[in-house]
Amino acid sequence: MSLTNAVIQSNIAAVQSHLSTSFTTPDLVVATKYATPDQIRAIIAGGIHLIGENKVQEAIQKKVLLQSQSVCMDAVEWHMIGHLQRNKVNKAIQTFDVIQSIDSISLLTKLNESLVTSGKTIRGYLQVNIGNDPQKFGFTSTDIMSRHAQLLAFKNVIIEGIMIVTPQDCDESKRKKLFKKSFDLFTWMQTIHSSIKTLSMGMSNDYRLAAEAGATMVRLGQCIFKQ
Repeated sequence: MSLTNAVIQSNIAAVQSHLSTSFTTPDLVVATKYATPDQIRAIIAGGIHLIGENKVQEAIQKKVLLQSQSVCMDAVEWHMIGHLQRNKVNKAIQTFDVIQSIDSISLLTKLNESLVTSGKTIRGYLQVNIGNDPQKFGFTSTDIMSRHAQLLAFKNVIIEGIMIVTPQDCDESKRKKLFKKSFDLFTWMQTIHSSIKTLSMGMSNDYRLAAEAGATMVRLGQCIFKQ
């Protein structure tokens, strides 16, 4: 049975209550991978303005359906939070307001080239594989610290932060250490680059730990769309 909008709104309210008591009160990106357009319409009507999608084509389809239902999305930002394939870059820059998952120099270069060609700019975050998990995409913290000038030099990709991905199998103690390491990297980058404003860190299973560690944004899907 489809999850009711009332339950979704209740889940969002519970999350926002937890976030409001944290160190930073992070922004909430609702990851709508498993949400229907009707559910997305309801959460937008309920005041959520940051929507995260994992795949370009699904975001396009959902946006088209929402627009056909006359949903006002003037204040809504669409964030790409999944792995972005280089052959989807041209569609991505037409679909999203922010690319959170810039996970390689080759992708960054391709994004910038496509943006130059189309006469556009886009906001982006560098994806950091903070636990050096071989099954995750992203820069290492060493990559960021040694290549930060190069990574932030692209004129048409405005890097505004970092997006943290952590190993799935680490315990709470290790996760806390990784979040602390991420926050230290974020604050270090802020001292060098004034454009760095966002630490996107924490998902449904660990967003409270992330908020306590200094995340300025969390990306939640599972704990929103559950009974």
